[in-house]
Amino acid sequence: MSESKDKEPKGFKKAYKQAEKLTEDRNALQSLLDKATDKAGDYKGRLKEVWTEVQIFFRMLMAWKDGKHKLELKTGLSIIAAIIYFVNPFDIIPDFIPALGMVDDITIITYVITRFEKEIERFSEWEANQEKPNELTAEEADDL
Repeated sequence: MSESKDKEPKGFKKAYKQAEKLTEDRNALQSLLDKATDKAGDYKGRLKEVWTEVQIFFRMLMAWKDGKHKLELKTGLSIIAAIIYFVNPFDIIPDFIPALGMVDDITIITYVITRFEKEIERFSEWEANQEKPNELTAEEADDL
C-alpha cells in the first residue's frame, strides 16, 4: 500500500469516534443507513466513481447489523464512519458547494474502500452465494 492510501483523511477520526458510539444503538444505525440511502440517491450523479462501493457499504452494514454477516469491528466502524461523514452536510467541504461539495466525502469513501478492499470482496462473494428468496427456481416456476 502506498503512503497516500495509508494516510487517514481529515475528518475521518471524528467520524470514527461517532461510529463507535453508534454501534451500540441499532435504531440509530438504521436511521443513519436510511439517511445515507436517501442522500446517495440524491447525489448519485456526483458519486458515480464510488457508487457501486457505496451501495455495497449499505448492504454490508445491513447484513452486519442484522447478524447475517460478520465483519471485523474495525471494518464495520470504518464503513459507519464513512457513512457518517457522507451524511453530514457540513463537513470539511460543505455539500452545497457546487462541484466541490462531495470531494471530501468521496475521499473518505475511497480511503475506506482501499483500506478494506479484501473485506468488501469477501462480502460480495458471500452475498452472491446467498439464497435469493424472491427468485423462483425453474421447477417452482413450472408449478405455477
